[in-house]
Amino acid sequence: MWKRAPYILSVVMLVLLATVSARPNAYRIERRASIAASTTALYARLVDLREWQRWSPWEQLDPRIERTFDGPTEGLGASYSFEGGVQVGKGRLTLTEAEPGRRVVYRVEFEKPWRTAITHEFQLATGEGGTTRMTWTLEGQHHFWGKLFALVTDVDHAVGGDMARGLQVLRELTEHAASLLRVQRARGPMVAVASPRAARLRAATR
Repeated sequence: MWKRAPYILSVVMLVLLATVSARPNAYRIERRASIAASTTALYARLVDLREWQRWSPWEQLDPRIERTFDGPTEGLGASYSFEGGVQVGKGRLTLTEAEPGRRVVYRVEFEKPWRTAITHEFQLATGEGGTTRMTWTLEGQHHFWGKLFALVTDVDHAVGGDMARGLQVLRELTEHAASLLRVQRARGPMVAVASPRAARLRAATR
């Protein structure tokens, strides 16, 4: 039996390689949410990379993550590089497409733990009662190790769960800001000093 072990192991490895190679290269994960805020308010948060840090589920995985902003922090072309532990990796996030009040697209290019790229697309549509229907789509291409990982892990459940948590945090942030604005309006005009960024976010909720 032991003499046949190398042969059996070789067959098992060939079957595994064939199974992994036959899996689809592309993957797509989608999650949706209804948020009690305007498309304008959500768009303002999505195009501001500093806001991304507040609600992205992956930004919370490593408190020691290092971020470097090389240019503008919001709007089309805004980007920053990041480096963290094995759960975060190393790479760059860039805002590549933006349609005010309708759509925002990010591209994340990883150097570590392996070279790959992922696209995040956010679509916004006005719902009933002034709410926003938001769809978050994540797309990418599997390399061999990614296919192997997907063979033993429900990637849609794992990554989709992270996306759902991110949407929940984004909902809470945006709805809280809208609630504060309604209270302020009910109390009447108030004189306050705010940063230009805070003023833009507040104006977007109007």
